[in-house]
Amino acid sequence: YEGRIQADYLTAISKPYSKDWWIVNPAELDNRYYLWSLTEEGIMLQDSQKIGIIADDECIDKWGDGRFSPDGTKYAYFNLCDGLSLFDFDRESGKLSNIRQLDWDPYNELNIAGAIEFSPNSRFIYITDQVELHQVDTWENNLEDGLEFIAEWDGFIDLVGTTFFAMSLAPDCNIYVR
Repeated sequence: YEGRIQADYLTAISKPYSKDWWIVNPAELDNRYYLWSLTEEGIMLQDSQKIGIIADDECIDKWGDGRFSPDGTKYAYFNLCDGLSLFDFDRESGKLSNIRQLDWDPYNELNIAGAIEFSPNSRFIYITDQVELHQVDTWENNLEDGLEFIAEWDGFIDLVGTTFFAMSLAPDCNIYVR
């Protein structure tokens, strides 16, 4: 495979009618997405695809997320520098298509990490950037039209900091933010 992959974005989804899995990981400083196949025989690079924006190489810290929607039809990539890239995902072929982009620019020395998570019904994506939490309606053709503010960090500081950071969709269908 070519180049380096981004460390924080590894995500997987099962292939339909199979015990096998797709694993997607974006390249560092490129618009290439690597597609790995995990089978009983092990893991192997299946393909790579160039699609979407070229990653911003001026941004040093790209802490963010890659996520599949629970229904497996969408793949999302997000960090504060590159914004949100939302793709349709074909679980049969592993191909990304129909990219939609939402710019994001609150990056500064106090706000360096971002996270995303899909709603249980796969319609909404939730975005945190350490100080704010937003919802994006993926049914909107223009993602900016579907962007809604939900909450802002209240400024509370303790020894380890208490800003928004990581999110995870749990088996109880709630999204937990830490």
